[in-house]
Amino acid sequence: MEHDVDTIVVVTDRVVLDDQLKATVKQFSQVSATVGTAESSGDLRKFLDDGKKIVISTIQKFPFVLDEIQHALKDRSFAIIIDEAHERSLNIDFLLGYVKQLLAKRSDLKVVITSATIDPQRFSRHFNGAPIIEVSG
Repeated sequence: MEHDVDTIVVVTDRVVLDDQLKATVKQFSQVSATVGTAESSGDLRKFLDDGKKIVISTIQKFPFVLDEIQHALKDRSFAIIIDEAHERSLNIDFLLGYVKQLLAKRSDLKVVITSATIDPQRFSRHFNGAPIIEVSG
């Protein structure tokens, strides 16, 4: 079976969600080879280097590996899911700006931005006409 991406990185700015995901993942020892929940930027870097399939990180840790995704890990494909982009903060603003620059250099990069309240047309324009998928519920 062929995969579109090597690693999916879930980035959240919600510490509570991060803690919930970590606790859930730790309950299933059989997924530890596939899923990693980064406790530190060092964990995040190690999980990416080791080829974990799904990596969960807070936004505070994620910037430490953006350069590596662009350069050192350029032979690997990534999907980045940025959760709760409407939680406007300097961290989210920085991340979105850097990801836009990274997309210009890594056309293979897949990015999903989730939000309940952002203006989807504005974000689509910011990301050069990216498609909008609306999910209700």
